Amino acid sequence: MKVRGFEVAVSAFRGPPRIEPSLPQSLAPRDRAFAEVARARGWADDAALARAAAESAAGGHSLPDTLFRSGVLTVEQIRSLSEAVDGVPSTVVPRGEPAVGAAPPPEGASIGPYRLVKELGRGGVGVVYRALHTGLLREVALKVLLRGADASEEQEARFRREAEVLAKLGRHPNLVQVYDVGREEGRLWFAMDFVDGPALSEIARGKTPLPPREAASIVADAASGLAAAHAAGIVHRDVKPANILVAHDGRGVVGDFGLARDQRGSSGLTLSGDVFGTPAYMSPEQAAGGGRHATAASDIFSLGASLYEALTGKQPFDGMSMADLLKKVIEEEPLPPASLRPELHADLEVICLKAMRKRPEGRYASAKAMESDLRRWLAGEPIEARPQGALERWGAWAGRRRGLVAAVVIAAVAAAGGVGRSE
Repeated sequence: MKVRGFEVAVSAFRGPPRIEPSLPQSLAPRDRAFAEVARARGWADDAALARAAAESAAGGHSLPDTLFRSGVLTVEQIRSLSEAVDGVPSTVVPRGEPAVGAAPPPEGASIGPYRLVKELGRGGVGVVYRALHTGLLREVALKVLLRGADASEEQEARFRREAEVLAKLGRHPNLVQVYDVGREEGRLWFAMDFVDGPALSEIARGKTPLPPREAASIVADAASGLAAAHAAGIVHRDVKPANILVAHDGRGVVGDFGLARDQRGSSGLTLSGDVFGTPAYMSPEQAAGGGRHATAASDIFSLGASLYEALTGKQPFDGMSMADLLKKVIEEEPLPPASLRPELHADLEVICLKAMRKRPEGRYASAKAMESDLRRWLAGEPIEARPQGALERWGAWAGRRRGLVAAVVIAAVAAAGGVGRSE
């Protein structure tokens, strides 16, 4: 049986690559083929591939690592693309890959009472459109199951789950609200708020730090939204600049609850060992143990990492590979924001770094507490957070290196015993 992804990969090696000319010519053949297959499957558009290729060339990372670290591709998609590019054919359509004959509906088509105006983006499971309710003349964001009737039971369950989570959250100015759900010719869809503005990641795309007050205000809004989600028992698990939308009035809105988990119900969708979230922003407990370890404190860490990037123009962690990046998230402290932006107010740095403490108990007790400190700073009032003390830093370091600390203690005890006998 011929495999579509494998044929695309072979053609990428045999003929001239069909990639935008903005990709660096120095891109390795395998990375170029990888980009071709990712684009052919609809998992990454030309702009995302061009940005990732430029970052890959500048930073010395492979293209797959860069696409994964930036949140464009998931672990499953990376594995599927690698299998295709390396020439190992499979008769099984990988999870998240659009099945033959299940292409998403084109712009201008109608789904239920909605007319699709413009595609806004897509992932491994769904595609989001700017759409218009033709009866009410109301603009919405319409998310459609990518595979349609060919979707697996697990994909349908995940898609339904996101709609259920959004419905449970209710109305909040800093959360996306779901309005309607349905099925059209076997294809699931749901309608939600259309936020007429860019994501926080797009605002900072040029790697230029945001004005501190603007960054603090947007993240405070996001913290307010997360506080409401946590109060409803929902953990987002993928908080990052790309999932914080900025409305035309400057209000921050948390969106994309596709990986969210309802802690008060049976999740049933988190597999043991799965890495849930985007590595550069995920908490140490997520990086070490997967999505099942994510709590409200994990979302607070990720929100702190998002604030860090907004303030400095850089991600808090970087690595030569996915494994290296995850190791740094677990073991290393980020550079102090003020070392990258010396004029940054000390209290704002304290807020950012408190949210990103390695130990969950060292972070803000709640998203509401983080929001309150950000509001205090914006109002020119004293904040409640304090810089991490030397003893606390040592405790966090020791907790991450228990084996080394134990060996030092044993050696010290043995040495003390030896001194006692010599007397």
